[in-house]
Amino acid sequence: MTGKSLRNIDHFDDLCPQAEPATASVRRWRSQDQLEFDTEFYLRILEQSPKSTDILRIIGELLSHRGQHQAALAVDMRLAELCPKDCVVHYNLACSLAQLGKQREAVKELQRAFDYGYSDVEHMERDPDLAPLRCSSAYQSLVDELTAASGEFYLEIDLEDLKED
Repeated sequence: MTGKSLRNIDHFDDLCPQAEPATASVRRWRSQDQLEFDTEFYLRILEQSPKSTDILRIIGELLSHRGQHQAALAVDMRLAELCPKDCVVHYNLACSLAQLGKQREAVKELQRAFDYGYSDVEHMERDPDLAPLRCSSAYQSLVDELTAASGEFYLEIDLEDLKED
C-alpha cells in the first residue's frame, strides 16, 4: 500500500474480506476532502477543550481555506476575546473582516495588529486575504504610515551602527 491513502483505495473491503462491510460513517469519511476531515476533527477536539487557543487558531485557518469566512470570523472574534493583545490574532481577524467586505473594521484590526507588535508589511501587501482592502485609502494610509515608521526605525539603527566609540 505504499503511496496510497486508504481513502483512495477503490476496493478497501477487498483488502480485508473477513472485516464487516464499511459502515455509513466510514463511507462518509472516504468521501470527505482533507480540509473537511481536518475541520471536523479539530471541531471535535474543541468540544473537549473550548478555550484551546491553539485549536481555535487551526480551526480558523481551516475555515478560511474552505471559504467559510463568516465562520472563520466568529472563531477569530473568539480568539480576540481570549488573546486580546496577540498581534497575529488581530491580523487574522482583519483578514476575515476583509474577506467579508468590512473594510473599515479590517483596517482598524490591522492597526491593532501593528500596535501589538505585528511588523510584516511585506507579507501584508502580498496576502490574498487582504486584497479587498488594497484599493481603500484607509488601507493605503496605514501602509504608508507603517512603512515610514519602519524606515525611521531602521534609520536609527543604521546611525547607531555608524557612531564611533
